[in-house]
Amino acid sequence: MNAERRAAFVTSVGDLLASWHLPHATGRVYGLLLITERPVTLDEIAAELGLSKGAVSTAVRQLGSWGLARVIPQPGSRRL
Repeated sequence: MNAERRAAFVTSVGDLLASWHLPHATGRVYGLLLITERPVTLDEIAAELGLSKGAVSTAVRQLGSWGLARVIPQPGSRRL
């Protein structure tokens, strides 16, 4: 998927979740996770979406609590 289509999809998922009164950032993170074929770090998500690490962390925790994302701990690190 090219970068333009990727960005459009991520934004569309963010807009959809926002229409359901959920945080737009959470929707964008979910959209990115849906089209990414490998595990990604919070830093990678933040860089690609232009979000703060705090916003990404909150979004990932929300998605995890809803069963929509899985957190893979890094051995020897407290980071997600």
